[in-house]
Amino acid sequence: MDVRPLASLSGEELAAAAAIWKRERRELTTSFSGTSMLPSIPPGTLLRIECGNDAHGGDIIFFLHRGQPVVHRLLSFSRNGRWILTRGDANPIPDLPVERETLIGRITSVAGNAVPQPAETRSQSLARHLASAALALGAAPARLMLRFMWRLWGTNLKAATAWRLYGAPGFLARVWSHTVGAIIDIDVIYTGRFTPTETFTPVKGYRYERAQAGSPRFTEAVRMLRSDEVKRAQYDAFLAIDQRDDSLAACTFSEGADGPVAFNRGVAADPRHRGKSLAGSLLLYQAWSIQRQGAREVEYHVSVTNRGARRMFRKIGAQEIDCWVIIVLLRRFRFSRRFAFDRARQPNPS
Repeated sequence: MDVRPLASLSGEELAAAAAIWKRERRELTTSFSGTSMLPSIPPGTLLRIECGNDAHGGDIIFFLHRGQPVVHRLLSFSRNGRWILTRGDANPIPDLPVERETLIGRITSVAGNAVPQPAETRSQSLARHLASAALALGAAPARLMLRFMWRLWGTNLKAATAWRLYGAPGFLARVWSHTVGAIIDIDVIYTGRFTPTETFTPVKGYRYERAQAGSPRFTEAVRMLRSDEVKRAQYDAFLAIDQRDDSLAACTFSEGADGPVAFNRGVAADPRHRGKSLAGSLLLYQAWSIQRQGAREVEYHVSVTNRGARRMFRKIGAQEIDCWVIIVLLRRFRFSRRFAFDRARQPNPS
């Protein structure tokens, strides 16, 4: 978690100040941003910090990592006491070990109340025990163990997300694409359209905005979609902002209207805000906004394996009008053929 009031200090200045705080055993009151300590410490919560080295396992501590201030929970010490193991309460895996001398102090109160002690999940407990056992052998074995656990957790998360969003066919298609697909790959892309609504009602707790290239929000939306800002420069971004902390919750892009049809170019939602129909609501906001430019329909493209996206589009009243079967040989040669559905109202203009 990053320190707000101390953010103006450089790493060297903060380290020098921390040495004085520890020597004089000062008490500080400050607040932090970030979500790694949820639900124990929401962003912006006032914390009371008692500076010094007398922290114990289970305490929430304030320390420096690469010159940056961090507030995480202390899990254990190495045998020689030189290294400490920490973890954000919201994180599944502990952090890499840091030297004990980076410890500045411990949190003694959270918003004037006692420091919370939330229960660990089974996976957190297992990761803590494995990392602590590795730390008993030294910092290097602990780093190896933790890097392996983070990589394994990331791989499992991607696999679980792909299975949930795309189902068995979509999951297997992605396995194919990353293996045999190097020789021959096949994809089916659906084209669909949906119509703007006369009125628009946002999801409660969010505000909706439109951003253009060059603005900080546009850049943030491009990063969420994992795209290229230069390639998106001619598009408009439509955003859903969480009113609680002013963070970007979801985004989508529009290429603008070509006569009566506008074109959607991707939609993404932060994992913390999924399951609230936010992406679908944002698409309706996009269509509602650009109908003033004469657009009577918004067109999109989605892969047949993207079960979650197809379900979302259908939920907002979209209709699939054609599909493209695309064959790619050796990642280079592409062959495609379009199949129009009987319900298609006109040929795909894109």
